[in-house]
Amino acid sequence: MLNEKSFSRGVRLVSLLVLFLFSAVSARSELTASPLQKRVISILKRYRQDPANWGIQVRSLAKGDDLVSFNSTRLYMPASNLKLIVTACALDGLGPGFRYLTTVMADGELVPADSLLKGDLILRGSGDPTISKRFYPTYTAVWDKLAEQVKRAGISRITGALVVDNTLFEPPFLAEGWGWEDLMWWYAAPVSALAYNDNCIDVEVFPARRVGEPPEVRIKPPGSGIRLQNKALTVARRSEDRLIISRDTPGGGINLGGGIYRRSLGFLEHVAVDDPPGFAAN
Repeated sequence: MLNEKSFSRGVRLVSLLVLFLFSAVSARSELTASPLQKRVISILKRYRQDPANWGIQVRSLAKGDDLVSFNSTRLYMPASNLKLIVTACALDGLGPGFRYLTTVMADGELVPADSLLKGDLILRGSGDPTISKRFYPTYTAVWDKLAEQVKRAGISRITGALVVDNTLFEPPFLAEGWGWEDLMWWYAAPVSALAYNDNCIDVEVFPARRVGEPPEVRIKPPGSGIRLQNKALTVARRSEDRLIISRDTPGGGINLGGGIYRRSLGFLEHVAVDDPPGFAAN
């Protein structure tokens, strides 16, 4: 029968043995590793950040063998790394020369003498993610070009409506597992075949001239239909410089609170819209 002291000594001995075996395996792995594998391991050791875990696999496209393998059989949450796979698949399937096509179509009778369309204009999206100020000089550059083409086609007036065709993508437009508390932010914006400004609005906040007054708020581009209630104040001390943006429920209005320092250069946040096709149409 083991007493407490003997049991403790045995546990320490087993732990030391396991540690020794692990160290021996690691050392043997490093001795048999390729120069590339050794280089990668040395980099990981240099930037070791506990409790972070690294998993790396570099495979040869020519032979199919692993050039580097480090914790490659562990299961990880892919997070934003999944974008690399999606991009690679899109590039392979669509090719580097692929271009998205956003189309304006007429549904009705054109009266050339009056530059009149007796019917609707239809705006059809194909999933273009670049219709934004990040890719063009202005927020409306793409819409301005489409409007010019409509005018060149002989249409200056319509009797119908602007109809949005967003049917290329099928629901759900939000991914499974997204928390409701994330739905107001740019990284959880709905997917849409007709996407405008990353399906987000840019909320810009600037301090007022006087301490105690509400800051100036600019929402760009307009047309989102999102209501904003400004309860924030311009503050005198930098330590109080903390703006708070919140939303009671998905689809509800935005609440702006807290304070912005009187000498601040400004604050920018990107908030997801709830109805991307309607946003683009507006």
